[in-house]
Amino acid sequence: MRFKITCEIVEGNSFPQDYRRSILKLFKTGLCKYESIFDEFFNSNKTKKYSWSVYFKNSKFEKGRVYLQDEKKEFIINFSVLNNSDSINIFNAFISIKYKEIKISEGLVVKVTGVNKLPHSNIDKDRLVAKTMSPIVCRDHNRDTGEDVYYTGEDNEFTEIIKRNLYSELKEEYGEYIQKDIENLTINSEKLKKIVVKFYNKTINASIGIVCFTGKSYLLDYIYNRGMGSLTGSGYGLLEMI
Repeated sequence: MRFKITCEIVEGNSFPQDYRRSILKLFKTGLCKYESIFDEFFNSNKTKKYSWSVYFKNSKFEKGRVYLQDEKKEFIINFSVLNNSDSINIFNAFISIKYKEIKISEGLVVKVTGVNKLPHSNIDKDRLVAKTMSPIVCRDHNRDTGEDVYYTGEDNEFTEIIKRNLYSELKEEYGEYIQKDIENLTINSEKLKKIVVKFYNKTINASIGIVCFTGKSYLLDYIYNRGMGSLTGSGYGLLEMI
């Protein structure tokens, strides 16, 4: 399911540079009264099979903040969710806080004014061309040291790490045979460019632009509707077909 959440600022006029943390607070507020669902989303190691992005209307970036310049200071959160149960829970979470004024960071109060479903696309072909709606994070996590290295579409390691992480996510559900399909998956990242984003208290490398996939349609459908790369549940990896 895909849907958009229309919001507006009630108090304040800007977001901090690390605005995704503020959006997550809004999301968590909607889910907090559903304890078991909240724990599954935020207090477990379950793979987040959804992605999202934020669009700020008529905004400018200045001195580490995002300023909304219109009198009606609107922003839109776009969500893509892979499975139906998560879709319903996220959709209902935002419905439950509609029109409520919520403080999401110091000096910033917002409210949800609309929650609308968008057309849903299932990928049934062996090729997908998409643009990024939020940056793609390619994370290589070392379990022994706990350290992370972040690659972009400009790095040779990018495709290898994306595919390795994809296999780790899907092998339990699909079995070992999926390894061959993932090996045969091609990812053309030539039109991705490197950017640096702030994630909590650190800066990480990420990618924006256009990416092209060729492979089994069920893999392309998974990537498109779940989101690409790591940290999709934190506002990264949302794709839109072009």
